[in-house]
Amino acid sequence: LLLPLATIAHSNVPVWSDEERISFTQFTTGSLFRFVDNGFRTQNELQAQDPEEYQRIMGLKESRWEKGLALFSTVEELM
Repeated sequence: LLLPLATIAHSNVPVWSDEERISFTQFTTGSLFRFVDNGFRTQNELQAQDPEEYQRIMGLKESRWEKGLALFSTVEELM
């Protein structure tokens, strides 16, 4: 797993000696998001029940990485 944050120098705000910093991370599988996007159906159920919608959703996958990449800040935005 490569975290983009690890590729640039960064730091945290210091805390006082009587304080502590705590992090909380959550994880979920992509299949839960697909299930919601598929109208609360598995991909197999969607394909069987609504072939047109299944094809539309499969077509969206081809460019999904571009949408995800666009969520990251550019160097120009950070300067």
